[in-house]
Amino acid sequence: MKKRYIVLLCLCGSLFFASAQKISNFSNSFEDSTQQIEKRKYDGIRFSGYVRSVFFYRDVDVYELGDQGRLTLPKNISLGDAYDEPIIHLEMNASPFPATNIATELAFDNRLLRGGSFNETVDENGRMGSAWHMFNFKAETFTSFGSFKLTAGGGVNWFRMTPLIMWSANDFNSRIELFDRMPWEYQSNDFERYSAYYNQGDIPREDKVGNSSTQGVILEGFDLPGQGNAALVVGKASGSAGFQSWEDKRPQNLMALRLNRAFGKHSFGVNYINQFGHVENEISYTKITKDSEIYYIDATKISQLATTVDGLLQLNNNIRLNFEIGAGSYLSQLYNDGLKENIEPGVENVSTYKRNWDELLMAEVTFANLPIRVQGYRIGEQFVNFASSVQNTSIEKTGSAAEQTMSNTSCYPGLIPQIGQTTNNRQGINAFFNKSFGDFKTHAGYGISQELTNFAGDVRNGARVSEFASDPDSATIASYTNSITFQHSLNKLARSRFGFWETNTGPYSRIHNKYRQSYENIVITDTVVDYKKSYASIELELKYKTILFNRPVIFTNYIQYNSVQENLSLIPKFNDEAFVRLLYNEFTMFYNIQHNITLVGLLGYETVQGNNRTELANENGDLILDENGAIVFDENGNPINQIDYGYGFGIDYTFASRASLHYRHRWYSHEDTHFILDTFKGNEATIELKIFF
Repeated sequence: MKKRYIVLLCLCGSLFFASAQKISNFSNSFEDSTQQIEKRKYDGIRFSGYVRSVFFYRDVDVYELGDQGRLTLPKNISLGDAYDEPIIHLEMNASPFPATNIATELAFDNRLLRGGSFNETVDENGRMGSAWHMFNFKAETFTSFGSFKLTAGGGVNWFRMTPLIMWSANDFNSRIELFDRMPWEYQSNDFERYSAYYNQGDIPREDKVGNSSTQGVILEGFDLPGQGNAALVVGKASGSAGFQSWEDKRPQNLMALRLNRAFGKHSFGVNYINQFGHVENEISYTKITKDSEIYYIDATKISQLATTVDGLLQLNNNIRLNFEIGAGSYLSQLYNDGLKENIEPGVENVSTYKRNWDELLMAEVTFANLPIRVQGYRIGEQFVNFASSVQNTSIEKTGSAAEQTMSNTSCYPGLIPQIGQTTNNRQGINAFFNKSFGDFKTHAGYGISQELTNFAGDVRNGARVSEFASDPDSATIASYTNSITFQHSLNKLARSRFGFWETNTGPYSRIHNKYRQSYENIVITDTVVDYKKSYASIELELKYKTILFNRPVIFTNYIQYNSVQENLSLIPKFNDEAFVRLLYNEFTMFYNIQHNITLVGLLGYETVQGNNRTELANENGDLILDENGAIVFDENGNPINQIDYGYGFGIDYTFASRASLHYRHRWYSHEDTHFILDTFKGNEATIELKIFF
């Protein structure tokens, strides 16, 4: 069945080779991501960019300091916000010929007084100045056959195709906090930025958001014969050994292809991606004896493969359906479907394992006359694609044992998704409602989902066990394999600085930090697991714009509630029937006291509670373990009971047409009444000067 399906997709690919007018996508109502190229005449060399300086101050009692390369002290005064964002960003564009455009991009990061031997490149005082991520080449040309665009060079190239093939988990369905400024904020009057969020529910964002990071060559074709479009990506992505793979010599690469075509009001596309290679530089073989014959299998082979068909159907003047269907597979020595058929014995006939394929389905319905948008999805457990919008919750070991830290930062066991976010090993429905009542705007979201497989007892997962057991056996590991991961919405930027890109950190080894985000993993202690975890979420945002003392002001209040339980529930649980329940409330204010000055305020509250079937603390606040290091139930234990507060104040001052000054000061606190080591309290401030040219 799987083979016939793949052959059918290949036949569809030949049909669509003369294909498509626009690329349709699932997230944000399958927003078109391909833009037609405009012919340019020679107009010399054009420069643009910005210079940015950030002064950072922090004073905090931290329970656990993470990455020893930076921000290692509770009190910090430094330049930069610790995430190596550029202080100078320069882009050059030129049209040497009427039909050709060349662009190159260069950015610089200045690391000062970081201390330690960060990347072993700083001097004795901890100072470092270096070229940053990007040095790209872009060229466009226009022919009678079609228009073509080439992007190549070092650094990171941001691109997207479809949500299941190449997109970003931080896509346009992800909510953005407006209090904390992002390093890539556009040139504009700041109150216009807040007004855009009030009017549209979103703000202008840079190319990173919603796109996947790649490195290599991107070739795009537009207006091909048959009014078609095509795109080819060859190189690397974050899931194919990353962008510095020469350091650990991991030979992995990426190839992605998209062909699409419009048919009147409808459009269809065919897509393919494979991130393939080996987890180590030296290939090793696994010997398997079967029927007195010895077969040799490539033990280090790894692959993230998916092939899909997507479409946009305008069913009538009111209803539009967007969909993407296909099959995906993750192949490694640990995750496979046994031996291939008809393999030959002997070392001269080295083979790979048989792929284990799973279904992929995403669909969205929008209504022109109704303020409602509905999504549905079913993503199989064996689909892993780090270049896509799908979060990985089921394949913990996505590399060799030596890559354990890297692999864990790409897996979120039992993740509670944001409404609109998709994960593998999950099926679910999301719904969105937007309605305005004069100056009062409302947004509501609803989401339910359920695991396809509960991986309790699967000893390939459960990485936290290594923090508590020096020599764990399968019984010890098993207690860590049925868990829940949730994201901290309040103070997440401050939290993420306690351990950069780390997992299994914090006083109880359950914190998982990524770029400007912080997650936490909670283990379920059930010894009998005959259920599939179910997730239910609701959110409500209220926005109001009015006039205060003859100047405009915007108020927003956002509420989010999530629960995880053992049975499918159409509404969240508000009691101990839920393994974990999370409440988050955020109130913000944006007051434009003058045309070029805006005051910003923040009040936030977050609480996370577990029931007694999750990991427990004893009377001393220590995690309860058995003699082997397994997390176990104890009738006298107490579950997590976390309370977070956050409040802040800021000023945006646009003092020239292309220059602005921004101040932010945030106070925060965190406490767990039962896991008493899990506590911190402090404040931090930033002053950012940004000049565009």
